[in-house]
Parts: sequence; C-alpha cells; structure tokens
Amino acid sequence: MQYSKSYHGKWILCGEHSVTRGKSAITIPFNQKKCQFYYHKNASDLTVDYRGVDATEMGQQLNKMVDKTLEALGHNKQTVSGELTIDNDIPIGVGFGFSAVWSVGFAELFIELGLLESTDIQSVAHQIENLFHNNNSSGLDVAGVLSPSALHYSPGQRNQPFESTWTPHIYIQDISQKSLTEIAIQHVQKVRQENPAKSAYIDDTMQKSVDLAIIGLQLEDHKEALILLKESMRLSNECYEEWGLITPDTRKAMNHLRTLGALTTRVSGKGLGGIIIGLWPHKLDQQTIDKHKLYHGFNFSGG
Repeated sequence: MQYSKSYHGKWILCGEHSVTRGKSAITIPFNQKKCQFYYHKNASDLTVDYRGVDATEMGQQLNKMVDKTLEALGHNKQTVSGELTIDNDIPIGVGFGFSAVWSVGFAELFIELGLLESTDIQSVAHQIENLFHNNNSSGLDVAGVLSPSALHYSPGQRNQPFESTWTPHIYIQDISQKSLTEIAIQHVQKVRQENPAKSAYIDDTMQKSVDLAIIGLQLEDHKEALILLKESMRLSNECYEEWGLITPDTRKAMNHLRTLGALTTRVSGKGLGGIIIGLWPHKLDQQTIDKHKLYHGFNFSGG
C-alpha cells in the first residue's frame, strides 16, 4: 500500500486564546508552504523519517513526538508497521499550524489504515493536538488545517466557511522568534486568575474584533470594509497587550511594517514571538515582499 497526502498550514486573523473560553475566531488557509505525508506499508515496525524545516531540531524530538502521538491513538511502534516520511516546509513554532498539520496527518493516516474505531478526522486530530497544548486546544488550528477556505470557528458548534467579497492586502511576517504555546497560555491564565473581570473584558474585546472582521470581509463597500478590518486588528492586538504577549522584538517588527505603509499591525497566533500581520491600503510590489520576507495573507490558491 502506498499513501500520500499534502497539507496546508493556517494563520489566525483574530480570536486567539479567547476561543478556548467559548468565543469565536477566524482562521485562514496558509497555502504557500506545505507538509507532505508519505506512507509505504511493509511488515516491519513503524519507522518515521522527518525532512525539511528544522530537521536537526526535529530529529532530536521526533521519537518523543511519535511515541506520544501513537500513545494518544492507543498504539506504539510495534503495533503499527510500515515507513512514514514527513516532508515539511511549514515553519515550526511560529503560528502557521504545524502541530495541527502533524495531528491531522497522523489522524488521517491511521483512519485510512483502519487502526482506529473512530473515523472522525477532526476529533482524532484534536485529541492528538491536545498533546501540544497542555490539553487546552480549542480545535481551532485543526479546523483551519482541514478547511480549504476561510473559516468562522466557534467551539462545539457548526463552523462556517466563508468567502471574502474582496481581497484585503494583508501580509504576514515570521519574525524568527519561536515561543512555547504553554508559556503563552500561562500568561493568559495569569490575567484570568488575578483579575477575572479584566479577563472577561479582554475576551469580549476579542469577540468584538472577530465580529467586525466578519462584517468587514463580506461588505460590498470596500472602503468601509477596510475601516472595519483595521479596527478589528487594532482591537485584537490590544488584547495581546493586555495579556502581556508582545515582546520588544515583536513590537519593533510591527513598527517596521508601519514604516512600510501598513495601516495597522497585530500579533497572530499564540504571541511572545511568532508571526505578525499588517494591513495595507494597496497591494505591495514583489520587491518589497521579497526584501522583507512577507507572505500574502489571503492567497487560497498558493504560490
């Protein structure tokens, strides 16, 4: 048996962290980098080979990650046979969803091999991803990896894919500062423990950001839509400020995007590094994109 499956990453427009407390969020496909799972069935115990981004670092963690993943699925390397190669060029640990891609990839493979009772890919993948989020995963990233289009995600509810009526000129920058999800979560939880009222206000502010973005992305009046999206991003970044998730390097990088003409900027993902996004009133030329290592935010077809 030969098996091959390709996955895109994701990035979050707004709703991070608050989504674990029942608020909604917007996730967008990140098609410009991919992760490929190749499987070849044989009679030997399972072997997993990782290639691509951070191969040296991943090589040191790979066996541990595989063992934990198999354990979550009720298996080990002796109960599964074959050769699995993971060829990845999605940046790791910055907010593009590699842990969700890993989780979806293993979930789909094991379901395809008939090794699980469940055939619900999203549920199985969420179970795996909890390993990377201290059992605090909302399921948002998994849903984003599985969706070919923008997704309005609400935990425990039917998620709504949607198409924007226009293409916002949002660009993403990886500031090359990795952070652990669990540390960012601890920052958010500390605010909640020390000041529950403030925490609730921040969550409500993040939800307002999501609501404004949903309206802005689907307005026919693109001038008004740009105003709403700018305000949405401002509000969501304000939440990161209140949670203490913006590092000096992150702030410096966001300020730099403003010098390039961005109307507003915000952190995306867990915070404490990772990726930032900027909103421009116009399309950037390719020279600027290349020079500053930017990615198109709304680019559903890849490239």
